[in-house]
Amino acid sequence: MKLPLAFEFFTDDDTPFLVRYDYDRGEAQWFDASAGVGSPGHDPCAEVTEVNFGKGWETPENYPQLNIEAIEADILERLAEIESEQYADRDEREYE
Repeated sequence: MKLPLAFEFFTDDDTPFLVRYDYDRGEAQWFDASAGVGSPGHDPCAEVTEVNFGKGWETPENYPQLNIEAIEADILERLAEIESEQYADRDEREYE
């Protein structure tokens, strides 16, 4: 999957800024009874790593006014939509 390296967001007063993030797609729960191993699984997650208001990349801690949890939730929604579209495109090409 090709995912963007950064996303654009806007502050309440419409100031644009970019956000870089780390992304973990998550893992489905599984268990192999014959081997006695498995994984409890985990949900996808995104973590904001850098913010750029046009002055270069900085840590999100430099911007306490940003709602990082809401930004991370929005990133997850955007990534889920992008991945869904890419899977649909791939499936469509396979059946042509």
